[in-house]
Amino acid sequence: MTRPPLETALGALAVAGPGGPTLVPATTRQLTDALQILASQGARLNAQVQLSLGELKHVSKVDPKGGTAEVGGGLTLAPLDAALATHQLMVGPLSPRAKALTLAEFLEGPDAGLRSIPGGGRLEPLCLAITAVLPDGRVYRSHPSPRSAAGPDLVALMLGGQRRLGVITEAVVRCFPFASERRSQVFSFPSADAFVSALMACLADGVWFESVRVETRSDRAQVELNCLGTHEAIDRDFNTIGRRAFDVGGRPTGRLSGEFPAADGTPGTQWEEQEATWDAVREAVASFRPLELHRLSLASVIARGEIAGMPMTRAGEWSATSAALAVAIDPRGVLGGAP
Repeated sequence: MTRPPLETALGALAVAGPGGPTLVPATTRQLTDALQILASQGARLNAQVQLSLGELKHVSKVDPKGGTAEVGGGLTLAPLDAALATHQLMVGPLSPRAKALTLAEFLEGPDAGLRSIPGGGRLEPLCLAITAVLPDGRVYRSHPSPRSAAGPDLVALMLGGQRRLGVITEAVVRCFPFASERRSQVFSFPSADAFVSALMACLADGVWFESVRVETRSDRAQVELNCLGTHEAIDRDFNTIGRRAFDVGGRPTGRLSGEFPAADGTPGTQWEEQEATWDAVREAVASFRPLELHRLSLASVIARGEIAGMPMTRAGEWSATSAALAVAIDPRGVLGGAP
């Protein structure tokens, strides 16, 4: 049986499947060759051809002192954390959904590679530098130097770009020292306002939360606060938490009842992860809705529960500016064009 022209042109760069060929590059160079073939054939990713980065799962050049590692875009974040632990490093607190993503999916998707960091309730990109293949097959490599020194680059377009402006094949990941301890404590707050006020004050003070669970019982918000770090850092964090809780009428209390429902993967359920504002968190808690919070920052949180937020599956929600950039960078639509 004669193979279709596109499959013949791709050759060993793709594997056949019921939905058509899938690119399975083992190196950045192979992806370059594949995209150039797609352009010559007038084909598009996510249409005539799918892409899997499953062969790009390496962890190399780990620098424990500098806290960096070079990681392939196809490696899932949970296994990455396990691999870094052998070097006394870690990625840091992630939500359950984020742990199941590949590095490329985390960087290119709605997370835009952002995670919470200790100190000031800020978010920072997981990566210091990236290697990406552009639609015309050229390879772009950014440099792990301060942006003020390096000047403008394409990283801001790639992060959160939904793989429409380039395909990230590798990144230099910024790691944290491995957390030697995790500790939990439950506090009771007199209101949703008091709970949100205390947590935002803790974030501004530099407390590093791994996750937070909250439910309302007897008109008080019962909150399980989970922190990670060294023994000394956690002692400092919980001293801060205790002080901020006391300032708004909070107090230590017993454990929360039961376990928070596990994510069932069904889109549209109340347990789906969403990005939410603190105002939305306050409203949900005041309405007696249980929540689980991750990636806590002063700007926003990732929440699971019945809350007014933006689902972390925002494919297709592009601005006119982003769509115009996609057309300018990828006029042939090799990477699929704007959603």
